[in-house]
Amino acid sequence: MKIKALIVKISILGSLIILMYVGAAYNLSQNFVDSYYHKFTYKSGSLIIGLSRGIYGVTPEVIEEEFNQEINKPVLNFAFDRVQSPYGDILLKAIKHKIDTTSSNGLFILSVSPASFFISNKINEENVKKIDEDKYLDRMTKFNMNPNFEYIRKCYDGSLYRGFIGSPENIRKSHTNGWIEFKEGFGSYKVSETQIKGWKEENFLGYLKVGENQIKSEYRISKFEQTITYLKKHGKVVLVRLPLDKDFVDLENNFWKNFDNEMATISENQNVPYLNYTTASNTYETFDGSHLFGYSAKLFTKKLCDDIKNK
Repeated sequence: MKIKALIVKISILGSLIILMYVGAAYNLSQNFVDSYYHKFTYKSGSLIIGLSRGIYGVTPEVIEEEFNQEINKPVLNFAFDRVQSPYGDILLKAIKHKIDTTSSNGLFILSVSPASFFISNKINEENVKKIDEDKYLDRMTKFNMNPNFEYIRKCYDGSLYRGFIGSPENIRKSHTNGWIEFKEGFGSYKVSETQIKGWKEENFLGYLKVGENQIKSEYRISKFEQTITYLKKHGKVVLVRLPLDKDFVDLENNFWKNFDNEMATISENQNVPYLNYTTASNTYETFDGSHLFGYSAKLFTKKLCDDIKNK
């Protein structure tokens, strides 16, 4: 009898713990989870794909305004940082989950840079796919759920109770369309020129240190081309090299001297446009030499849309 009562108590306690977890997870999902959460909550008609330069630099809202009913919506910024979304099998699998496969009217903007295809010179080509495993895109099986408890369980590394206290205002604003807007300030705080200078210097040294030990991956190039081929069946594909400060452009071009020529060749072979904006370095302002301020991202996206319309 005592054992039966103990089992009942344990069952009740277990149920309460599960209910508390689900309640806390749900509450968190209704507030701010993290910068990537909304990318996993709904299916999209058009995508922005790439690394962090794409996260900050291309805004879906402007694309939807410019193309209106000409493209399949909603437009989702499905770019991530370098660790999470390099071109490969795992990214392509995620893309297949995200898009409306019944449509052929999507717009797919593929952001490219040398980092999109680089791997450490200590890694063999046959092992490249392994380094993409167990990242967010590999962990997930449910890409279009709202609320997405799987994401919270597998990818969120903060406290569930943060949902009860809210998220403080931040210089980075994460939009539900996947775009991260880097603001010039908030409240009484304004980003100073000294801060920008420091961020650029720090970022440049980081690029220099990492880039010296990187080589081009033929696996990533091959999977990039496979991604283009797949997406062409569902809409218009555009390859884009986003604007960045000239010293960063020079550094990237030094690491991979014929990068633009190789992208142009892929563009020609695939019959998709390649738009290179690295010569527009002085037109758009970055906060760290490589990533655009929010207001510059809006201006750039408008220019990008105009150029796409003319292709």
